Amino acid sequence: MLRFNLLPHRRLKRQQRWYLQLYAALATAVMSVLLADMLLNRQLAQQSSLAQRQQKEHDRLDAQLRQLADMQRQLVKLEKQRQTIEALREQQNQPLQLLQTLAHATPHSVQLQTLKLQAAHLILSGTAPDHQNIMQLLANLHRAGDMFALAELQEIRAIHNRSHDFVIAAKRPAVSPTPADPGMEKNRQ
Repeated sequence: MLRFNLLPHRRLKRQQRWYLQLYAALATAVMSVLLADMLLNRQLAQQSSLAQRQQKEHDRLDAQLRQLADMQRQLVKLEKQRQTIEALREQQNQPLQLLQTLAHATPHSVQLQTLKLQAAHLILSGTAPDHQNIMQLLANLHRAGDMFALAELQEIRAIHNRSHDFVIAAKRPAVSPTPADPGMEKNRQ
């Protein structure tokens, strides 16, 4: 009887299967690594493009913030110029207001001869037929407002034909500038 030894053939087939599984596992591992590399590269590209977009947006917003800061500086400058112009207009209108107030406050029988205005000091001199008209002028000036609130009779003297010369001195109260917008004052501090 003949006997065949099939074990080496089985061992050879087992070895071939093992190498085939090893190659398959290796190929699967290489494919997995390549696939993971591709996915990571894609994510990296997406992240870098996102970072670039965010950087562009950040730069754009920075430019807008710089522009806004410039505009705020210009606004503060314009506000100061506006306040200066308003103060100049008020100073320009003060003599007119002063004369109008004097015209309304002066009784008909009183004659004003001189008017001196130096900074905050005002000196009026004139002639009146009697003391009552001078006192009425002084009372009218006190009622006229802040411009004459501190008016005082400095001198009075009788002259030859029953008329009286007088001198009235007034000091305007100091006016503190009021900001147009309280928020602007807070921003400056």
